[in-house]
Amino acid sequence: MDNVNKFYSDDEYQIQAKIADRRRQARRAAARKRIMRNRVIALALLAAVILLIIGSCSKTDNDKTPETNTNAAVSSKSRSDESVSEKISVPEEAENTETETEDTSAEEKETFLYSVDRDTHFYEPADGDNSISGYSSGTIGGLYTGRRSSRFDGYIEIDYKDGCVFISENKALSVSSAKVLPVGVISQFNDLLYGYSACGPACLHMMMNSMTYEPLYPDLKDYNSLMYFAETKGYADQGPLTSENGGMSCKQLQQLARDVYGVELKNAYSGHTVPSDALKSLIDGGKQAIVLCRNNNGNISTEGAAHFILVTGYNETDGDIEFLYANSFYNVYVSHGNPLMHISGEMLDRSVSEDFDEPNAILYSAD
Repeated sequence: MDNVNKFYSDDEYQIQAKIADRRRQARRAAARKRIMRNRVIALALLAAVILLIIGSCSKTDNDKTPETNTNAAVSSKSRSDESVSEKISVPEEAENTETETEDTSAEEKETFLYSVDRDTHFYEPADGDNSISGYSSGTIGGLYTGRRSSRFDGYIEIDYKDGCVFISENKALSVSSAKVLPVGVISQFNDLLYGYSACGPACLHMMMNSMTYEPLYPDLKDYNSLMYFAETKGYADQGPLTSENGGMSCKQLQQLARDVYGVELKNAYSGHTVPSDALKSLIDGGKQAIVLCRNNNGNISTEGAAHFILVTGYNETDGDIEFLYANSFYNVYVSHGNPLMHISGEMLDRSVSEDFDEPNAILYSAD
């Protein structure tokens, strides 16, 4: 103390002591801040390392466990079902040696061709439902377009009539080699079995519904209304729709599309073009086609009455091509569940190239 007093008075000593104390407090505060900052940095680095380890482990697990692909190609021998779906050529399942990298959300929205087991129960949940009801709305079976459901895990969303229904994914196999555009198949016959010659309006309704076109007149949105409109307004110029000699010409069908939907249907048929080549090109370009062919009780042939079908896809294996189409016809073999049908490209070429009372037609939307 004596030495200190040599340089400072008592008052000066108190002042200097306070200054020194404040400096010590400031140094301790700065040290605490450094320690806290270092701890935060260390925790951040530790969290980053943990995340990297978890990501590495997840990748390793995914590499070791092959992902189940419900859209894998399937063998035509894998179904003993006697329905029309088993006649289509389906390639053998190929071994997948590549790691799946595609966005699953985009994959779920992609449309595929599905072979559905006979008498498969389907469900039509309301918009607000979060789960599938235990009571089915009916049964279907055959070939349909659809996609993996993003709404209900483990279910396939099937295009059915004017909407969609859901089926368990273990009741359907996808034909991934097929190129298809979505369509809900209807019968040209209504519930009262009226519409024997209404294949034109039926195909137009399916095409416009698939393209999500709304009619210019809201009261013509359902097929029954469109069919009666076509008959009563004179578009069915070859006779009544209930008569076997009735029907609609290609020109009348094009006019009906313009008047009801404001859509121009162009004709892709040419005597210099093979019909199957023109149809394949249209499907590849995202266009369905209403095709004039001949039919025998709804089955495509080279003899019989003129008939409109809606071609919506094809399946090509080993150089052979089969076209998928909405028949728009009713018979006991294909009416159950309104499935798609298929026909060889060779037979379709012959049928479409037959001579008709009007120009041959492969009609598609120019929009």
